[in-house]
Amino acid sequence: MREPQVRSEDGRPHGRVYAGLVLTMAFWGSAFATSKMLVLEVPPEVGAVLRFGLGSLLMMALLFRRGGGRSRRNVAELQDVRKRRSR
Repeated sequence: MREPQVRSEDGRPHGRVYAGLVLTMAFWGSAFATSKMLVLEVPPEVGAVLRFGLGSLLMMALLFRRGGGRSRRNVAELQDVRKRRSR
């Protein structure tokens, strides 16, 4: 007999959450070994630039993929809030 799939309050399965947690563990755990190998090949400053540069590119890609970029509607709403607060 199969157990029912665990779902969130809105009815969606938690599979993506668990996959994200596993990926986080894999990246976090491999960061230490990778940094030790990287220091043997390049100076620490270059390694830091590569690490943070790749991390920021990945985060920007995730941001824009999820639609977190500024749209005209969001900017207009922020301007309305600013106007209301200044009164």
